[in-house]
Amino acid sequence: MVCDDPEPKVVTRIVERKSDVPRSLFDCMPEPVATEVGETQRYVALYLERLALAGQDCRTRLAKVRKLLADR
Repeated sequence: MVCDDPEPKVVTRIVERKSDVPRSLFDCMPEPVATEVGETQRYVALYLERLALAGQDCRTRLAKVRKLLADR
């Protein structure tokens, strides 16, 4: 009888899925180097702007990857 079987049977199912994430989403804008800042407030402001742009670029790309994977 099946119910009397003391050993549970484990069924392993492997499902392969191809990632349709474009290669262009794997690389973000590089983070600016702090040594490029210079000594004036203008250079500091430009550095902070480039830093913010690099961060936003990565967040945008990651959001696109999330959407692509969620839509599958």
